[in-house]
Amino acid sequence: MQYLQTFCKIEEKFKCQPLNEDDNKKTIKKMAKEDVKPWMEKYQSTSRTLWRGVWFIEFIGIVCTEFVNQRTAKMSKIAGEAYDAALAPHHPWALKKVAGMAMRAVKAREKFEPAFIADMARLTDNKAYSMDTMIADFTHLGE
Repeated sequence: MQYLQTFCKIEEKFKCQPLNEDDNKKTIKKMAKEDVKPWMEKYQSTSRTLWRGVWFIEFIGIVCTEFVNQRTAKMSKIAGEAYDAALAPHHPWALKKVAGMAMRAVKAREKFEPAFIADMARLTDNKAYSMDTMIADFTHLGE
């Protein structure tokens, strides 16, 4: 972890944290000329990549929390609200539309719960994995 922190500080020093390869030319145009380096045009920032991971973890945390808090809500509603809160602010309009369709296609709660329980029992070699265990795990993940 210290390596990542050090690397992010180096990126901060070079002011290249927002670079993500796809639209670097726009970002570079906004930078001071003395800050622009030849390697920046195709640079994929580690800092930005880490933030993307944080956004996804936030999405998962919201899904887990709301799964517990909204016991009768549809999974698609929970996933959609989590997407809107954690990921949508970082996505362009077209991606938001596609992701919105994906959130509406999430498995029904009645199918998700037994499938998740069976997978977790298999993964953890815990034959007694149950809905109570799942709720406890989700509560812990949402904290």
